[in-house]
Amino acid sequence: MVVTADGGNQALALLKSNPVSVILSDYRMPDGDGLQLLNGLRARDDLTPFIFMTGFSDITVAQAKIRGAFDLIQKPFGLDEILKLFEQALAK
Repeated sequence: MVVTADGGNQALALLKSNPVSVILSDYRMPDGDGLQLLNGLRARDDLTPFIFMTGFSDITVAQAKIRGAFDLIQKPFGLDEILKLFEQALAK
């Protein structure tokens, strides 16, 4: 099942009642950033693999991983790239 949200606050609310296997989140969102979403999930002890996608260079893989993200993918990316990353996250 795929669950979509328009921002981090809506994502946190949806994830309370809709467990998912992997989270793919943009870094920049209308109501904050992906790090805020990641921090909110980790505060609930949610260990779901979290993948950032970004078109900006203001976030690094190191920053994302320090805060508990599984990985980061730079936009634009191909379907093969994201599927491989999802497979790796699910195998973890």
